[in-house]
Amino acid sequence: MIPSVRRRRVTPAPAALAACLVLAACGAQGAGPGGPAAPSAPPVRTSAGPSGPSGSPGAERAEAAMVEQARRKGQGPDGSGVSRVASPRAAAFLWETAGDRLCLGESALDGGMTSFKCVRAVTAGPRDSPAASLLFGPGALGGGGRVVLAAPPGGEVVLVSHGGARAETTFVRTLSSGWSGRRLYYVVLPALPRGPLDVTVRSGGKERVQSLPTTG
Repeated sequence: MIPSVRRRRVTPAPAALAACLVLAACGAQGAGPGGPAAPSAPPVRTSAGPSGPSGSPGAERAEAAMVEQARRKGQGPDGSGVSRVASPRAAAFLWETAGDRLCLGESALDGGMTSFKCVRAVTAGPRDSPAASLLFGPGALGGGGRVVLAAPPGGEVVLVSHGGARAETTFVRTLSSGWSGRRLYYVVLPALPRGPLDVTVRSGGKERVQSLPTTG
């Protein structure tokens, strides 16, 4: 199952979890503007429009606990809220902090492991870099693996593959100016990657395939 994305605007109440507005739900978007994707580049999943139901109770509880844990450590979401990427076994949450950090929280929906970590904007590399950046991962996810990527400023990721196999790629959100407005992607892999990922990036009307090293 391809993950879906929901973004929730979190109210700055001390209780941390009172009222959330769901801003986006699952949709599909072609790899290129103005038409369907080419056969060699399947659509990147993306958020689209106001959502209906806000998700499973397990994911709701996981998000509430994650936000509260992050706030206690001074890394709570800023006014842009929390984006959720849901999969059958786990939920991932991505948010920016007031200090221009990007945080990734992950929680098993069966009540298992919960964790979060944050990185600074420098992790994405120079503002004038034409390359995608690996921000988180590789990490284990439900028997497979996942990474979080940022496209170069003004660019977009249209395809991620590893070992010739296409990965499930979800556009999560556009980051703030502190991150040069980069587009953020959550990528699910059938296994932890060994060796680089092949990332197709579109920028300035041109596409290039980048070999992105991983730590796996």
